[in-house]
Amino acid sequence: MKRTAALLCFLLATLCFCEQVKFVSGDFYPPFIYRNERQELVGISVEILKAIEKVSDLRFDIELMPFSEALKLVETGQADMINLIFKTPEREKMFLFSKPILKVQSLVWVKKELKVKDFKELSAFVVGVVEGDANEALLRQKNPSVLVKRFESFQQLIEAVENREIDAFLMEDLTASYYLIKHDLYHLFESLPPLSVEWAYFAFARTKPQLVEKFNAALDRLPKGEMERIINLFVKPRFFVPAWLWWFILTGSVGAFSIFTTLLLINRRLERLVALRTEELRKKNEELQASYEEIEAMNQELQAAKQELEAMNQELMNLNKRLEEKTKQVERFQKGFQAVLDLTNRLTFETIQEKEFLLSVLRTFKDYLPASRAAGVVLRSVSEPGKTLVCLTNEKDPVIQRIDESFDFTSESARAEILKTVARLCDEKDPSCVALVPIASQDAVHGVLLYFSEGVSVVEKQYVEKFALFVATLLSEKLRERTGNLSKKASGRRRQGARVLRLLHEGAF
Repeated sequence: MKRTAALLCFLLATLCFCEQVKFVSGDFYPPFIYRNERQELVGISVEILKAIEKVSDLRFDIELMPFSEALKLVETGQADMINLIFKTPEREKMFLFSKPILKVQSLVWVKKELKVKDFKELSAFVVGVVEGDANEALLRQKNPSVLVKRFESFQQLIEAVENREIDAFLMEDLTASYYLIKHDLYHLFESLPPLSVEWAYFAFARTKPQLVEKFNAALDRLPKGEMERIINLFVKPRFFVPAWLWWFILTGSVGAFSIFTTLLLINRRLERLVALRTEELRKKNEELQASYEEIEAMNQELQAAKQELEAMNQELMNLNKRLEEKTKQVERFQKGFQAVLDLTNRLTFETIQEKEFLLSVLRTFKDYLPASRAAGVVLRSVSEPGKTLVCLTNEKDPVIQRIDESFDFTSESARAEILKTVARLCDEKDPSCVALVPIASQDAVHGVLLYFSEGVSVVEKQYVEKFALFVATLLSEKLRERTGNLSKKASGRRRQGARVLRLLHEGAF
């Protein structure tokens, strides 16, 4: 009973003599102070305060609120102290500070896609800043024209980043990493060079110098390495390995070494086998290479033979094509020759008019010239001496005209007159390309064959000349026959006249 009473008295005395400290902080300031999934206050600052309570009579009532409100409460003396902040000349006028607690980098984070490398390039963007952040002044020293947008909390700032309302923001390294990872934005941002690398302090109301002394004295009484241990709980994860895990690792290591040794022996055995197989394969490869070279030589010979055969085949195809063309020409000339023979028979056994004769000669002549667009025949008239017959044909119907003039077909004037007649009858503006082939035998020049020489081959021109010679021979024969018949008729008339005279003389009448 006495011991229980003494303990109760001690607790009451402790409570009576403990100093209550109103501690304020931003409502969400990871990793320094925030609520976990179970809504418990955790963070670096919370652990530091717990450690101070163990070595002093200070007891902390923690209250969370917007950071700007927390600053005003401490400044006006309505709160005793505020969570970790940076020391600036302006703040030193308003607050008292503890010993330095934690070194923090202040950074400007920018989207990687913007490719911003210097603070001067921030003028084109809006930079998000938590209201009351002292690093804003440092940023303005780097770029006085920077445009900032202030937010009440880190959470609101990050939500603006996530909603693409801003592309850059100002925040400490540890806090920014926490939010960027939480919102899956870390891979999208990069930081510019640090604005500052400064110590973070606990700040107190200027009316609490004794509280500051007690707090710093408590910091000095903390075990060596305690502050580092607390910080590492949140910024440097530590892994504790239990004893059973060490035993498992040791056993696994021994097993792995045994397996490694066995595999090494097997590997050496396999190396020897691989070396033997490699040598065998090398020899086989040399044999295959020799065979390949032999086959390649044979293939080149076959290729050469193939090319030679292809050249011969091409030559045969060309010859065959020329032979087909010659055959077609021969067939056409045979057809024309047959027509000429028919014409000869008609002239031999029938009486044929000059007009019909001209048309027959023209049609036969036209068959010799499939490529010529126009052709014609010019002959001396046999039935009407002193006149010339002209027979022309083109795409239209044949045209026959009788000229009251007998041409000397060997003269240039006759050629000019014929060309003039061709131009007039065929509507040709330029008859200079018309070729004239004389229809000449040994006895006389009976006329000419005419055609447009464009597109007419050398062989066709030779056949035209032969045809002209044939027609001239035919006309010469007919003239001789006509002359002979006329001579016979004249002799008959002379004999009949002599008979009449004889009868008259004898007095028959």
